[in-house]
Amino acid sequence: MFLEARGLNTYYGKSHILQDVSIDVDRGEVVALIGRNGSGRSTTLKTIAGVTPPRRGSVTLDGRDITGLKPYTIARHGVAYVPEERRIFPNLTVLDNLKLATLAGRKGKWDYERVFAFFPRLEERKTNEGKALSGGEQQMLTIARALIQNPEIILLDEPLEGLAPVVAQAIQKAIMEMKTEGMTMLLVEQNARVALAVSDRAHVLSDGQIVASGPSAKLRDDQELIQRYLSV
Repeated sequence: MFLEARGLNTYYGKSHILQDVSIDVDRGEVVALIGRNGSGRSTTLKTIAGVTPPRRGSVTLDGRDITGLKPYTIARHGVAYVPEERRIFPNLTVLDNLKLATLAGRKGKWDYERVFAFFPRLEERKTNEGKALSGGEQQMLTIARALIQNPEIILLDEPLEGLAPVVAQAIQKAIMEMKTEGMTMLLVEQNARVALAVSDRAHVLSDGQIVASGPSAKLRDDQELIQRYLSV
């Protein structure tokens, strides 16, 4: 497997959030992490990205141990993290936000031209500051910023959160197009239906533990599982 996380145990202070979580993602695969709020999905992404290092366990990327490295070092190894909070630079233009993302120094097929072709709305708004963008445009920018780093894998945390339905559909379409492009992704999404529709495999988390794993199509048909772990 390309990305392997084994026995992750992550804490916030004394709170034991992740308990022996193990997941893997192969090249060109989209894997979803689903579950209710507080289940540990976002913490899993933060642990892999180095934002919240694990107290125990390991993360390897293409056979290289990246456990506990600084987030910027992990990014240079090819891991792009798209946080739920978006974290764009509000006082910088769209173009300047993208320029900063290129500082990781990775070269590849994703450049300004390709990113703007993927998100035409961003090209229209490229001279606008981040704070002037709508929520949907900000989300496009966070994804574009990840793509222009030419990563090996993208960690997407709640990309549809707080978006109007029509905008959420546009972002979902973009994720499907990224999948078609062969992009490797680990996705956290509150909307389990969408997560299972765009992913190849999925892991269900509950109280910091993985309680089910398998092909997304199979999990989608397991109504007992959905009712027990995913229904609100």
